[in-house]
Amino acid sequence: MRMIDTHLLLFKTIFAQSPISTQIFTPDGETILVNKAWEKLWNIRFPELKSYNILNDQQLVETSVMTAIKKGFKGKIVDVPAIQYFPEKTVSVKNAVSDRWVAAKIFPIKNAKGKITHIVLQHTDVSQEKKVEQDKNDFIGIATHELKTPVTSLKAYAEVLEKKFAKNGDMFSSKQLGKMNAQLDKLTMLISDLLDATKIESGKLRMHQEKFDFDAFVVEIVEEMQRTTFRHTLHIEGKTKQKVQADRERTGQVLTNLISNAIKYSPHTEKIIIKQSIDSENVRLCVQDFGIGIPENNKERLFERFYRISGPKENTFPGLGLGLYISNEIMKRQKGLLWVESELGKGSTFCFTLPINAKIKNPQNNVLEEEIQHD
Repeated sequence: MRMIDTHLLLFKTIFAQSPISTQIFTPDGETILVNKAWEKLWNIRFPELKSYNILNDQQLVETSVMTAIKKGFKGKIVDVPAIQYFPEKTVSVKNAVSDRWVAAKIFPIKNAKGKITHIVLQHTDVSQEKKVEQDKNDFIGIATHELKTPVTSLKAYAEVLEKKFAKNGDMFSSKQLGKMNAQLDKLTMLISDLLDATKIESGKLRMHQEKFDFDAFVVEIVEEMQRTTFRHTLHIEGKTKQKVQADRERTGQVLTNLISNAIKYSPHTEKIIIKQSIDSENVRLCVQDFGIGIPENNKERLFERFYRISGPKENTFPGLGLGLYISNEIMKRQKGLLWVESELGKGSTFCFTLPINAKIKNPQNNVLEEEIQHD
């Protein structure tokens, strides 16, 4: 008995003095214990949590992390994504810290029979990291916005001069300006990607619904992309014979990115296939290339912001690692899915599904974003 008491005292001391904010719950969601680090993080004392039940916390539902939390309460070890939490919305405490960004990890504790007896939740304060990230996003947003105007002007001047030299018979100068124009197009795309990425991170990416013929839309994008490559032939297979309710421009951005990647990463092959199909609720489109392919261990991270596969082959291809990230976020906002099937050395197939009647939820209070769009 003395050994058990000693171990119990040791555990209590370690728990109380641990620098990691820790909260322990019953399987029903009631808080039964917190340590000093938790009280310091939130400036809340344990007795003030009497009426709090994490499974009834509407704020966690609204921030979309309740699903992850419930998995933890059902017996899984779960990483809960970082959210900005406001305790005063759920706990009646005057001096509680009001705007912490926290990530969490949930550990279920089970007895010898496998029954869950307690749930341990550990917080990590990521407020400072979020502030640095926000400052970076603000800088990128302002810088890219300021770059748009001079680049647009340069492109306009280049186009005028290109036509003027061609009209005067100076084909060499006209050709050089045409090359300059192509590089300005690439710069414009990079600026647009950076701007879209900052809008996504700050919750300011707006979508605009409209009804359009999906097959005609695909043909239009494919014809535009065919003009950008002489080596590759783009083949369309299948038809949906369907009109969809979605954001035409943003969906076009996704398809353009997938075809552009297929062209970029299959430099030694000639054929790219764009396949269309339909089920009862979704249209489906796949872009298949026969290029370098993707290593199995890189597939999971492909849709992360700024992620680029490293390797002797991949490093020869330019890019910021934003296209797939932006495309994935666009599809998410339309309740669609984006995924990849690939085998190293044999090519890749990127597919997306789009609900026939996509329900788009736009962010609120996007004054800055609207100003940028219409500047």
